[in-house]
Amino acid sequence: MSRTLIQHLPPRFSEGKAREVEEIQKALQPELNDVNDYIQRIYIEGNLDDMTIYGIMRWEKILNITPPSYFNLNERRFTIKTVLLSQIPYTDFNVRQILDNLIGNDGYSLTRYLEAGDQILHIQLKIANKNLYDAIYDLLDRIVSAELLIVLSVDWNRWEDLRPYTWGSLSSKTWQQIKEEELQ
Repeated sequence: MSRTLIQHLPPRFSEGKAREVEEIQKALQPELNDVNDYIQRIYIEGNLDDMTIYGIMRWEKILNITPPSYFNLNERRFTIKTVLLSQIPYTDFNVRQILDNLIGNDGYSLTRYLEAGDQILHIQLKIANKNLYDAIYDLLDRIVSAELLIVLSVDWNRWEDLRPYTWGSLSSKTWQQIKEEELQ
């Protein structure tokens, strides 16, 4: 609970003893409330996880990001984070930290292959993160060294993933939904 200006006055100026001072304090209080609200908005817009559409639009303008029209606020926030986090020098550990921070450690799998002199960094996204494919690819393209081949894929549902389900339990879904959505 915020205190008012009158509560900060010494006892000799409060409780009706200095009416003029109390009236001045009451007149200043709305301006102080506006300043406090403005400070709160600055804090919210400065925090990537809490910012509103205003803050997201400002970051997109600063970073020269044009989001697809179908992105929601969280996906737009995610894209901003990927650009900001891509400033870190590349190591497998850093890539894992960045991906853990962005989509969680259960949202992907990362494997590095060394085959016939080639280095391949394979990242497989879980279906829930399929809409973030382009943003993640752009992030990897910015931070991973050029001699690595980046293979980014989505872990779609396969026939073997459907074995626990009956035809009846999947009958309300289309083939595309069965392939592209996480099954419960």
